[in-house]
Amino acid sequence: MILTTIRYGYYPSDEHRDRLTRPMRPLSFPADHLPTAVNLRRWMTPVEHQLDINACCANAFAGVCEYLIKRIHGVHIDVSRLFIYFNGRRMSERTGLITDQGVVQRAVALGLQKYGCCLEKTWPYVPENVNVKPSDKAFAEAREWTVVPLRIPCTIQAIETCLHNQLPVIIDIILLEEAGIAFHPNGRNSRMPNVRTGLIDRDRFHSIVIVGYDRRKRYFCARNSWGEDWGDEGYFYIPYHYLSNHRLINSADGLWTIKSILRRRNNANPTIRQLVLPNQQNRHHKIDLFLRISSINGISDETCGSDHESYAITGSSKLGRYNRAAVAVDNEECSKIGKAILLRGGKAADAAIAASLCNGVLNAHSMGIGGGCVFLIYSRKLGKAFSIVERETAPLNSNSTMFQGRENMSLIGSLAIGTPGELLAYKKAYDQFGGGVSWASLFKPTIRLCEKGFNISVALAFAIEKNKEHILNDTELRNIFVKNSTANELYKEGDLMRRPKLARTLQQIADEGVESFYQGSLSNKIVSEIQKRGGILTLNDLRQYGLDFQEAISFNLNSSLKAFTTSAPSSGPILALILNIMLGYDFQPTDLNETTTAALFYHRLTESFKFAFAKRSELADPLKINLEHSTKDLISKTYADTIRQKINDKNTFSEVYYGDNNTQSKSITGTAHISIVDEYGDAVAITSTINTYFGSMVVGEETGIIYNNQMNDFTIPEKKNYHGLSGSKNNFIEPGKRPVSSQAPLIILDSDGKVRLVIGGSGGAKIVTSVAHVTLLNLLFDKNVKEAIDQPRIHHHLSPNRITFEETFDQGVLNELKRRGHKTKCANYGGSVVQAIEWRKEQKEYWANCD
Repeated sequence: MILTTIRYGYYPSDEHRDRLTRPMRPLSFPADHLPTAVNLRRWMTPVEHQLDINACCANAFAGVCEYLIKRIHGVHIDVSRLFIYFNGRRMSERTGLITDQGVVQRAVALGLQKYGCCLEKTWPYVPENVNVKPSDKAFAEAREWTVVPLRIPCTIQAIETCLHNQLPVIIDIILLEEAGIAFHPNGRNSRMPNVRTGLIDRDRFHSIVIVGYDRRKRYFCARNSWGEDWGDEGYFYIPYHYLSNHRLINSADGLWTIKSILRRRNNANPTIRQLVLPNQQNRHHKIDLFLRISSINGISDETCGSDHESYAITGSSKLGRYNRAAVAVDNEECSKIGKAILLRGGKAADAAIAASLCNGVLNAHSMGIGGGCVFLIYSRKLGKAFSIVERETAPLNSNSTMFQGRENMSLIGSLAIGTPGELLAYKKAYDQFGGGVSWASLFKPTIRLCEKGFNISVALAFAIEKNKEHILNDTELRNIFVKNSTANELYKEGDLMRRPKLARTLQQIADEGVESFYQGSLSNKIVSEIQKRGGILTLNDLRQYGLDFQEAISFNLNSSLKAFTTSAPSSGPILALILNIMLGYDFQPTDLNETTTAALFYHRLTESFKFAFAKRSELADPLKINLEHSTKDLISKTYADTIRQKINDKNTFSEVYYGDNNTQSKSITGTAHISIVDEYGDAVAITSTINTYFGSMVVGEETGIIYNNQMNDFTIPEKKNYHGLSGSKNNFIEPGKRPVSSQAPLIILDSDGKVRLVIGGSGGAKIVTSVAHVTLLNLLFDKNVKEAIDQPRIHHHLSPNRITFEETFDQGVLNELKRRGHKTKCANYGGSVVQAIEWRKEQKEYWANCD
């Protein structure tokens, strides 16, 4: 659509409008490392035309609101631009006379915050109604919406940071072609309709939305409001230097974005749920789906904790820098507890136990004492690393065919429960490597949280809402997660929750030791409450639960770096194979800067994933099946060399080329990881899980323990488990056997025996590929731990034969991968969370980073 008149926004000379812009203090942004390019254009709704009225600012804010809705739900919902425009002018006019003279951004932001917004169909964009007050119906509908604008400083860095955090930026500029604005990405200019080249109305600002940047080409991608027939289908490109010229932009009003948007109806579930920064809690809003956006307000110097297991869209991770020790925990409160233990003289193992106990409460959907864990511990004094693999075991009364024809019972209910091993691992770690503080003191902070209460995190609120049906239909789950039983109101983010039953259980373990759990009075309660629900766990299962403590698997990465990981049934050997394959190539630190060389890296990485997952079916519980020969192969450089020779740099192949394993990645799981380095040079990487969200959905009526559903990790003949992973007879159910796990903690030392990297993650089958990816970026391309974690990731585990990639992954690299025969799929939701600590030799600091 081409009009005879092009409209803009407002004249900046009005004293009252200028006064409106001054009071609000802008948000500050840390000087973090950012990716080379970001583009959010694919999630924007179609570019609409503002027509012959000065409503560009309202069009910009409406576009960002629509983006947030589409980003969460994948649907385009039209927001009323005219309603937003009217209320913006209402906020800025003192006379009460609403005229079509444009409006400043801050006034529109205040109008949205005060009145909300309605749908386009309720108050349509009809220019003749530009000065007409919207209908009562429009205002009533708008009250259902809560919109929270956010002001940011007018700097290049702030724009880049905001875009990296997946938030488009609204800005007022004067459009001048001679200053370098281009209307196509290749730089070709096309004239603005009916306006001579080089001159737009120099006296008026025009609101646009910045949706992307490219540091290499030095331009921003911006969305206009003159329809899709203009520019590059409604978009154009602004050079960096243009936005540095404060004569061409409205620096007084600052830059704006939308922090969150929520639609709530009375007596009904929200139809459009909130999009919110996890560290900006709003206790009045129900959270379901959300984007992962962290560190926009910076971080404290005490913690690098963040909300756990969002498995969502890539955002900026949190970075902590420390001189003596570091704690990387995926929950802020638990990170503080780990730090407090270290400050009191505790060792890395002590801090890991205390933080894990906390995680088991604040991230109750993911882990706890009703599950199991994999401990990797490095002792600087001994110069050795050790593993404690306390995965849940199959009950003594189990058998390989017990779930045939009733596979869902391996997922939900008491039959799904394996014998928990978490507490026995804690005890061994404490006795062997801890003891800097008393055993009981490790439990005290978490007991206090259970008794006094803790605020529900975004992640736990998400898991509660996601499993609403199960929770409402189970008495014990209701007792914990339903806030108002009469109204079936679930706990939501920010609510205060208490766990008194679990507090009593933890106090008993603190006082009596883990013996109470496995042989004492607690064991009788545990068996009784599980068997009442139809489970087969017995006292003998608890009493005969064994300890798997041994030296960790070690392998040399190169002449100066040595790595440690855990043995099967964890996937440590699979991780070792991927690293050895990739480290055998001659990559250069600058290879990721160019599309061609970056694509070669990611092709080789994908091929190594496929070969590694083909070998996963050989894993099993080594206490039941001899894996000595297989493990030696998987960690040997000779075997990696053999695999590397099979990788074709120009083509990928079908599944049979890599092996006979058949796996398929599916859903979100409940897992948590902690990385810690203490002032003695010891390090711990611990990954804990109850398997899927809330495990078996069975809660002990006396103990308050949420029990695992680890039986689903075994192979049921001719069936796949919840994660879509099928295996071999090696992983069939057998009494006392531990199932294969994707857990893969890693510790890397330098030639002096000092910890170089401690890393691990959560996310089901994506743990291995994510840990490998981040580690390789750190080692091969000199990415610091924050840059490596922030980099968009890919995942492949053989079948289906396709790459899943995060939304912000480089499109040019994806195109090159497709040319090699790879199929690709964007993973809107579902991913992994990595926690890592590295020693920065140049800065003489530990850098701790949480995904």
